[in-house]
Amino acid sequence: MDLSEYFTEDIYFCKSIFRGPVSFNNVTFQRVDFSDVVFQSAYFDNVTFSKMATFECITSGKLEFIVCRFKTGARFREANIEEIEVIGGQFGMEDNADKRRIECDFQFARLKRTTFRNVKFYTVTTFGDTEFGEAIFSNRTEFFNQADFSNSRFLGIGNFLDVKFNGTTNFHHVIFQDQECVLFDVNSLSEVSFIGSDIMRVRFGERVVWREDESNKFIIRDQIDLIECINPIFTWEKVPSDPKHEKNLRCFLKKRLRLNWVTQDSRIEKSNHVAITITSSKTNDDSKISIVLREKTALISLDNNNNKFAVKRKNNEINIYSYVGFRLNAVLAIYRNLRENYEYRLRYEEAAEFFVREMELKRKYKEKYTGDIYEVQGKHPLSKAFSLLGIYQWLSNMVKVISAQHYLLPYWSLLLQ
Repeated sequence: MDLSEYFTEDIYFCKSIFRGPVSFNNVTFQRVDFSDVVFQSAYFDNVTFSKMATFECITSGKLEFIVCRFKTGARFREANIEEIEVIGGQFGMEDNADKRRIECDFQFARLKRTTFRNVKFYTVTTFGDTEFGEAIFSNRTEFFNQADFSNSRFLGIGNFLDVKFNGTTNFHHVIFQDQECVLFDVNSLSEVSFIGSDIMRVRFGERVVWREDESNKFIIRDQIDLIECINPIFTWEKVPSDPKHEKNLRCFLKKRLRLNWVTQDSRIEKSNHVAITITSSKTNDDSKISIVLREKTALISLDNNNNKFAVKRKNNEINIYSYVGFRLNAVLAIYRNLRENYEYRLRYEEAAEFFVREMELKRKYKEKYTGDIYEVQGKHPLSKAFSLLGIYQWLSNMVKVISAQHYLLPYWSLLLQ
């Protein structure tokens, strides 16, 4: 039965109780609210949610979505669901993938059995503080925008199979209760951070790379974030006058905030020395972002949401950073976790790569407590060269050179003959 004619206006099922299975097939909803609803089981097949869909509900059976389209996001916040299965479909729309106001929110939900197969998340997606009993994300499920699993708990199976994380994805302070049951079998984890999470026994597939750069594929995203914490993105006084600082700002907005409309031709303007505005160069595109300078932060106003840059004043200049207070020890702990993980799996060559990255960070950087935060600083060149780690690196390089020469000795003898 086609029920679409009954749902041309916003509809609210709040506090309703469905005592038997209910199906919504081939329906187009406007705004729909299932807050505090009790389902036995509910099935949504080929349903379009044109406005926000709220499922802050309780189910004793299955909540199923097959090829459903959540055009402006969905809210499952604090839902208590026995089983949720999402097959196909999408959250948000592809042309809104760079919009921060479109959200898919599962924060504080309790999901006993969870399956997402071939689902496209164009929204900012939040699984923060979510409790998963069993969770499977698979079959080309893709996160095009930011995704946050911070402070969530995986009590059993947690499989990410053939999943793409295109946007910044955080698994910060996550509890993987049974790590042997957790598997990341994906092509790339270059956008994923595991700060504060124990991943020593989590399984990582053979094809996983940590950086999509053949020469640096074992550098984790958190090291890149750490370096951004040390080096400013741009100096406030030099935008928009300095091409180098303009380029750095544009690159950051495009790569880190995934604002694809920011190009070399985007207009950058400053007003009263306290606000910078970047607007699209296209006549039919009204995309705009504002950066407002405060005492210790610079607020990025984007789609009614605020993000923050860090501000440091030095030598009469105002330097803008993407992070502040980033802990060196936290990044070293991830490298240590990964090294022990790969050694346990008998993947010694890869484990050695993580050990090298850990030692390099120790050699190059140090932490200093400045009174209110920990600040990461680069070490003095002499300290880098003549420390025990510096000497160790020099000896390691010599061994590599000697090994290479030893390998070539037979060929030199042939030439001499």
